[in-house]
Amino acid sequence: MKKHLSRLTRRRFLQGLGLGAASLSMPWTLRSLPAIAGIGEPAPGDSDFLIVCSFDGGWDQLLAFDPRDDQAFNASNGATIISDYAALASTSGEAEFQNFMQDNPSGVTQAGDLTFGPAARALAPWADRMALLRGINMKTLTHAVGTRYFLTGKFPSGLAAKGSALPTWMTHELGAEVGASNLPPIPNLAVGVETYNDGLAGYASGLRVSSAEDLRGVLYSFNPLLSEAESNAIEAYFEKGDSDKLGECAHALYNGSGSVDAFMESREAAKVLASGELETFFNFTKNNTQNEDLYAHFGLMDLNGGAFNQATRGGLGQAMIAAQALSRGVSQCVSVSLASGIDHHDEDYGTLHYGQLKTGFDALERLIAYLDVQGILNRTTILVTSEFARTPVRNARGGRDHHLTNSAMVMGPGIAGGQVLGSTSDTTWVGEPINVSTGAPDPGGHVFNPTDIVATVLNSVGKSYEYLDNQDPIVLSRLQSSPT
Repeated sequence: MKKHLSRLTRRRFLQGLGLGAASLSMPWTLRSLPAIAGIGEPAPGDSDFLIVCSFDGGWDQLLAFDPRDDQAFNASNGATIISDYAALASTSGEAEFQNFMQDNPSGVTQAGDLTFGPAARALAPWADRMALLRGINMKTLTHAVGTRYFLTGKFPSGLAAKGSALPTWMTHELGAEVGASNLPPIPNLAVGVETYNDGLAGYASGLRVSSAEDLRGVLYSFNPLLSEAESNAIEAYFEKGDSDKLGECAHALYNGSGSVDAFMESREAAKVLASGELETFFNFTKNNTQNEDLYAHFGLMDLNGGAFNQATRGGLGQAMIAAQALSRGVSQCVSVSLASGIDHHDEDYGTLHYGQLKTGFDALERLIAYLDVQGILNRTTILVTSEFARTPVRNARGGRDHHLTNSAMVMGPGIAGGQVLGSTSDTTWVGEPINVSTGAPDPGGHVFNPTDIVATVLNSVGKSYEYLDNQDPIVLSRLQSSPT
């Protein structure tokens, strides 16, 4: 079963990166990896890392990045925004939530100028490095549209995504700077999320997998049944000097469009991917002792076998994939889903929503801390989003419906942390216009949107955002520590 699944995944992977037969006429290569001995180490120098984290289904921003004091915003005093934390704690079945509300009746965690809702309070120790964005105009209440709007920075055409995904564009920019051959083996990894490439080179395309097991299916060893003599003969054939590469005439005959060069330069990368060297980094089973430090950091060492494996299939597992992909030099841009299925319109909001958000934010905090320990957090930009938010009051069924105004978090080397940009009205809970340079409220100012945020993220790390030009992006200069 494993071989059939893996072969299919590999085929899709190679086709997605342009290594199918039809693609050999294209003037780009996957990558050669001249320093195979460097496998297991992050990209050198000042290379930029990007993580995009999604919470899929539409989060309640009262529980996350735009909270309200539970003692002030409740039905008894006629508020039009009802935080409802105390009632939610009593129905969620989460003992730690109930204890937290007893000790902190407001439900809000203050960290400098930032406030976090109950589900996101684990992030408070990192507040000085984060910027919270409030009052984002999503322009849609449709899941697919909101997801693709934030992912690409372009408002979709109907339900269809327009343009490339942010990580794809970032990978394209990185490849243009350092050369495609100097990028990691899988420069753009998308785990449980969509990815798009609109006319960019194949090396920028995201490898889309659903889980660590799926990724391992791509990376397990081919283990070809060749003798040592056969292997040596093949290597000797391919390693002939330039003047004799594949025969002078044959090389010239078939390389008119660069197809032979593309094949030759892709061999080393393909060998690494097929060697099985990378697979063990994502083997999240308890008997893989190579990853014990990772398990200990993410709090998995004390779980029994079944619970251990189950934990690695949710937000915690997604965070561990991102941690390994960046710190082990496998990828440079990673997209993960830290929570899914959170579209709670009914009574399941009261029992499930808080717990699923809390699990995702706890995983995010562990990911941030792990990257810090590994010494690469100061090279990593992190964007955390959901496709939209939920209404400021519960509906008649006990859930919360879709709401246009959203929130997000961004942090990174080019982001000025410890601040909140934007705000929402205490009565209508819609975004209020601001001066994007000062962050101050301004009736004649701008209510920002996902296009502005994507452009700002790219600009904060010195990358072009020209592909967004037809969306009229506005860079939120107040967010940037070193605007370019």
